[in-house]
Amino acid sequence: MRQQDIHERYSVKKFDSEKKLTDDQVALLIDAFHYCPSSFNSQPWRMIVVSNPEMKNRLAAAGKDTNGDRIRECSHLLLLVRRPVTMAHVRKVIESTPIFLKLIERLKLSTGKLAGYLWFYTKQHGGRHWVANQVYLAMGFLLAVCASAGIGALPMEGIQPRKMDRILGLQNGERTVLALAVGYPHQDDAENPSRLEKARLPFNEVIQLIQ
Repeated sequence: MRQQDIHERYSVKKFDSEKKLTDDQVALLIDAFHYCPSSFNSQPWRMIVVSNPEMKNRLAAAGKDTNGDRIRECSHLLLLVRRPVTMAHVRKVIESTPIFLKLIERLKLSTGKLAGYLWFYTKQHGGRHWVANQVYLAMGFLLAVCASAGIGALPMEGIQPRKMDRILGLQNGERTVLALAVGYPHQDDAENPSRLEKARLPFNEVIQLIQ
């Protein structure tokens, strides 16, 4: 990512509903999510990609304040969903992760024993809250990809997650955590960086260099 991309990234407040992301752009975001980092490669999530206007309109009812308008206007709505970390899920992660397979072989562990340790680790470090934190990591990764690819984005905590769950028909303990609206900024977007100078606290107030 270029330094310019970092400086020009901003949260889009108004999308151009007439402009849609290309298939390649959507594929990039899907691939980025698929390769998001997570603690011990746990991947306790799913991403639901919504472009259907009727479904976006239904989901807009679960947007707080003016976020409903942004959900309707954006090209695609990405919903980041947490999944329960069960023993079966952890075993699947272990069996598909080469470094774990090498660890099992080197330490002569059973898959079940390692799965039990990792499962207990998630519970010890917050359970559902730990899983939600992993979803926030994915959001950060997606925002960086959007900035690098020139895709307008708005991360949303201002949603009614349980209402979205019902609209989406989520089951088996899945819960919506965050939403990410993506698309093209409208030319009248009041938050456009060409109109507003980006403001941050002084460098020395937020960053400490130990050399």
